[in-house]
Amino acid sequence: MEPIIVKFQNHKVKSRLCKARTKLKNVRVSDLFPFSAAATRVAAERIYLNGNLTSYRQELLKQASQKRKEGLLVSAKSIDGKIFIKTSPEGRPLRVFEKTTLKIFKVVVS
Repeated sequence: MEPIIVKFQNHKVKSRLCKARTKLKNVRVSDLFPFSAAATRVAAERIYLNGNLTSYRQELLKQASQKRKEGLLVSAKSIDGKIFIKTSPEGRPLRVFEKTTLKIFKVVVS
């Protein structure tokens, strides 16, 4: 499926949509457009909303996501082009500025 690029004129609308994107987790294209021929071709595809990040921040998010998959972080996400991580479920999100911040989360082998 081809990506669709959207530019918002109102930041509040963009923020609301980004906050609500978790509700799209199990929504498929065919759920939104059940009678569309194009929707039936991509019926199994999920809908994703991704921010437009710089290459540096894209790499930061990639490394943070890898740490999350390794079980070293609870979550990694971008909000308004900024990268945030959570180290505990009840903890506050921490903003990540540099790759060195992520290097402190290493796998401990005992």
